Amino acid sequence: MKTLNKTISCGLFRLITFIQHYKSQYIISLFTLGYLGLLIRFLSGYFIIDFIVLGALLISPYIIKPNNTKKGSLKYLGLSFIFMLLTFLSGVQTFYFFALGTALLFIIESTAGYIDHLPFFLLGLLSPTFKYFNTMLGFPVRLQISIWTGKILQFLGYKIEIMGNVIVLNGTEFSVDPACVGLKMMAASILAGLIIMAFFQQQRGKPFSFLIASMIFLSIIGLNIISNLIRILILTIFKILPDNPNHDMVGIICFLMYIILPSYFLIKWAAGNSSGNKKMPYYQHNKSGKILFLNMMLFIAVAMTGLTKINPKENFTATTPSITLKGYSKQLVNGGITKLEKPGILIYIKPMQHFYGAEHNPMICWIGSGYQFSRINKEKIEGKEFFTGILKKGNDIIYSAWWFDDGTYRTSGQIDWRWRALKGDHFYLVNINSGDENTLKNEVKKLLKNRSTKSILALASRSTSNKPCDFIEHNC
Repeated sequence: MKTLNKTISCGLFRLITFIQHYKSQYIISLFTLGYLGLLIRFLSGYFIIDFIVLGALLISPYIIKPNNTKKGSLKYLGLSFIFMLLTFLSGVQTFYFFALGTALLFIIESTAGYIDHLPFFLLGLLSPTFKYFNTMLGFPVRLQISIWTGKILQFLGYKIEIMGNVIVLNGTEFSVDPACVGLKMMAASILAGLIIMAFFQQQRGKPFSFLIASMIFLSIIGLNIISNLIRILILTIFKILPDNPNHDMVGIICFLMYIILPSYFLIKWAAGNSSGNKKMPYYQHNKSGKILFLNMMLFIAVAMTGLTKINPKENFTATTPSITLKGYSKQLVNGGITKLEKPGILIYIKPMQHFYGAEHNPMICWIGSGYQFSRINKEKIEGKEFFTGILKKGNDIIYSAWWFDDGTYRTSGQIDWRWRALKGDHFYLVNINSGDENTLKNEVKKLLKNRSTKSILALASRSTSNKPCDFIEHNC
């Protein structure tokens, strides 16, 4: 009997020791499953699963590595409540995603140890917001790189012609396309930057401050621009076309030499000169009762925010705008978009709900339909600036033009229309398409000269919906 009692006592002791040792892992696992359930319930249609998301998830255990020798802080708890507040004010799914993600980081930090700022940047990479802003901001960057490349080649004595994002040398076209200054290279650079920063943090035991980490990522973006400028110069000078095997090789070499290598030494230097983490209000992560209660309240708050403000089944509806053009048939399509059509011309008038919303430009919407863009350019007619581009899918070619319009003011600038929208103006994206380039330009010229167009869009601006638009809209 004594032996049996001793065996039972030893077994219970080992069980209690085992539970205490792995208690934080159990708590983290339970809350992770809970937040995963909220993610599936409210944001199941939010993500665009591609190599960025998969790559970010793959490196997440290396980036989110708690330091159990340091107490966790309240930073992620505060961030979660800030993003919940923003979700309540706007109803935007992106804010809710960050509220959920930072809440998950808080349960990890509060039970397992201190987490630095890198996981927050990882959340940004996981969000489709990264893809949207990269597409939006990458376009003017490509145009600028084309201009810089052209000026350098002209200075070197080459006779070239610049047509938007296309450089023509002796009749051969070289384009600065999205594959050059686009999502893949930018995402790969930031992923690599996260891994290198995590490596030096763990090696030196000293985290980067949020400011230093932000400056490093901005530097990586700048290195991308420099790398692609050098890349397009090499491709143009040596006439290396896309079907040449050396085309991709040049890209890989430039990526390694002008982005990864400088990033490594920059991060190494920053790690050696970093003063470490500043003193913060620490939370005692070994007080399991208080931690569990606090995380339960946070989980309930995040769940209630989703139930109150996020409805994944809600469809966007808008009043049919009072837009009519002589000779055009009219149809209202998804998202309050007005479709005007006549033989040879197709016009989409797309409402911009908020200054932070997606603008449904053809580079996003048409590409989603399987088209590829080429010869993207800025042009002027009657002193009005607008974008043009050529869309190709197999043998199908569409010439497209677009600008932003509030009924009295037209612009092609992203910052311009968003700043005016922030002050209360209601903007639309006007997108005109044709299978013939001359037909397109003649129609654009007629619409820009036609004063009645102002009154048509002014009527439309008074019939906008009050439902907020998210950063990412998939129904273009």
